[in-house]
Amino acid sequence: MFMRVRRGNFKYAAYRWSTLVQSLQNYSPRTKVIHVKWEPPELGWVKCNTDGASRGNPGRGSWSFCIRDENANLLVAKAKEMENPQCTNTQAEAMAILQALRVIEYYKKVDFDFTALGFLKPDREHL
Repeated sequence: MFMRVRRGNFKYAAYRWSTLVQSLQNYSPRTKVIHVKWEPPELGWVKCNTDGASRGNPGRGSWSFCIRDENANLLVAKAKEMENPQCTNTQAEAMAILQALRVIEYYKKVDFDFTALGFLKPDREHL
């Protein structure tokens, strides 16, 4: 007898314990490595990086941002837990961007770099 599993390289897991153990011993997860490196802004500019996340989505979440100059000197860094105990990743990301925007108005040249890639994806339902 087999049962379905939600994640992993194998589509079915064995129902019998011995077969399941054997399947897990032969299991090799697929990994994808993406090298990410912070790049400094151009001379005379500052760079603002933001991030937000929630545990559970929705769940407990937090946001953060930092601003660095072209020499990677940390100028401003802020982080805080979301007030809503059931926030989504998108809400936490949006709050990070909002809080960063309140601070970067004091800088003339800002390279704004945020991780909220969901904001960049087109909403196909409205196309």
